[in-house]
Amino acid sequence: MARYGGAPLAVRLYTRGDQVALFLNGKEIGSKALTEKDALRAEFTVPYSPGKLKAIAYRNGNEIGAITFTTTRKPHKLVLQSDRPKLIATRDDLSYVMVQVVDQSGQLVPDAVVPVGFTLTGVGEIAAVGNANPKDVASFGKPGHDTFHGECVVVVRPIGKTGAIQLEAEAPGLESASAALFVAAP
Repeated sequence: MARYGGAPLAVRLYTRGDQVALFLNGKEIGSKALTEKDALRAEFTVPYSPGKLKAIAYRNGNEIGAITFTTTRKPHKLVLQSDRPKLIATRDDLSYVMVQVVDQSGQLVPDAVVPVGFTLTGVGEIAAVGNANPKDVASFGKPGHDTFHGECVVVVRPIGKTGAIQLEAEAPGLESASAALFVAAP
């Protein structure tokens, strides 16, 4: 994200460890010992640079955890992932299909806010579409929604018949995606 161009960013780390080390693109930025006064929190000021930011937590000299964040590129395509690709032919069954905006490497673009439209064919219907944004007041009943933190969800419900369901997702300027679901007899 070139828009930050080396600007200093505050990085806060929370750990139950007694020491934490922070690395930017493989180079150690710093290390801090933590005491009870620190309330499990270490803070570093890091000049922004694209790449990988990795934190490693230690207790008594032993690594107890690590987390890595990688800079993403611009949004490239949509990806659909169904929690249940096989449904039962009853209106009580649902499949939650997650929609993600990803870059060319397949990484989620967490700041992507794009309008996603859905079309569904086959023996199902769109029951709801949402994005978990607490400030979004858009209707859950419309066949489209903006992503929030690069994601949204569409809920698919069978209409009581067996067969196939095809869900298509499209967003302006991005590669579209599709998901195939199957509805079996109860």
